[in-house]
This record gives sequence, structure tokens and C-alpha cells, in this order.
Amino acid sequence: NAETTLLNWQIGNYINLELILENRAEYGAKILATLSQELKLLYGRGYTYSALTRMCKVARTFNNQTIATLSKN
Repeated sequence: NAETTLLNWQIGNYINLELILENRAEYGAKILATLSQELKLLYGRGYTYSALTRMCKVARTFNNQTIATLSKN
């Protein structure tokens, strides 16, 4: 569970950084939809649009230190 939590946070954080840094936030939903399809093909279940949305939300809510502490419990 700890590894999955950290992985999901890192994915969400990466997506958030890319959307913000590239100024693509206005069509981020389209990017997430396309990305989820590609990830599902490559890695299987677990990368739905709603899952990626939750990953991004968790990454915005918790910083790196907080998520590392939470995942240890």
C-alpha cells in the first residue's frame, strides 16, 4: 500500500507540474482522458480518467513530506 500510495502521488504530482508548467490547465481534462487511455493500454487497469483525477487532487492536497509520512502508517 505504501508503494502504491507514493506511486499514485508521484503520478499526480507529475501531471500537475506538467499541466501548470506548460500552461495547459485549460484543457487538462482532455489531456487526462487521452493519458488515461494510453496508460491503460501500457499498464492495464488502475489508470482511468477518474483515477488520474484523484491522483492529481491528492498531489495538490498533500506535499511530498506529508504523503511519505502518511504512506508509512
